[in-house]
Amino acid sequence: MKSGSFYKIGDNDQRPWGTWHVLDIGDRHVVKRIVVNPGERLSLQYHNHRSERWTAVSGQGIAEIDGIEHSLQLGHTVDIPLMATHRLHAPAMHRWFSSRSNMVNCLMRATSSGSAMITIESDIEAVSIE
Repeated sequence: MKSGSFYKIGDNDQRPWGTWHVLDIGDRHVVKRIVVNPGERLSLQYHNHRSERWTAVSGQGIAEIDGIEHSLQLGHTVDIPLMATHRLHAPAMHRWFSSRSNMVNCLMRATSSGSAMITIESDIEAVSIE
């Protein structure tokens, strides 16, 4: 994957739901740190050419895989098979928690022969350019 990867180590982006940062790239994998802000979630998506493994490294969240919700806490790992619909949610912030305590901080390892992502549903409104 290293030679055909769309990413470089250090690549990152700020999204409406949080951030991602590329930590490592190998021949057949990319490792990203994904931080999802309280009350936010990634778009519902699937991949034709890659599977993923998410490991919670701090906070708590919910991994939705093929419509089934899996609780994520420190050290928990979920595997996302090829073509499985999936997204990651961070619980809404409770009044007595600081915003950092409910962020989901996940490491995502993708094993891939390509990187086509199909978005099924997104909480972000599309903007038309006229």
